[in-house]
Amino acid sequence: MKYIIYIRVSTEEQLISGLSIEAQRNICLQFIPKGSQVLEFSEGFSGSLEIEKRPALMQALKSLEKDDILLIAKRDRIGRDVVVNAMIERAVQKKKARLISAGGDVTDGNDPHSIMMRQMIDVFSQYE
Repeated sequence: MKYIIYIRVSTEEQLISGLSIEAQRNICLQFIPKGSQVLEFSEGFSGSLEIEKRPALMQALKSLEKDDILLIAKRDRIGRDVVVNAMIERAVQKKKARLISAGGDVTDGNDPHSIMMRQMIDVFSQYE
């Protein structure tokens, strides 16, 4: 099992400055047990873009294997489009991996409450 950190900022300028990237990285690294295998992918694109237009996300998804964890700092870092987020979740599930928010804003459970909370966060992120 490996942890695949996905970090997204909204613009290329934010990517270059690194401030938000470092904060997201630190949140994720605090979640990961010491000695774990870690891969990291980061990019500076809007979260409303389709998966195919986000190369680091595509690489992160391709590198997932069974039981791996795609780790994000907060739910809105995976995307700001309800449909895109659902597609990302489905891609992770197909790999028999998990999508986890290190910040704890949502859980990855499949019970109705967990699913509803993820979808509500996605709706508010898209609205924002």
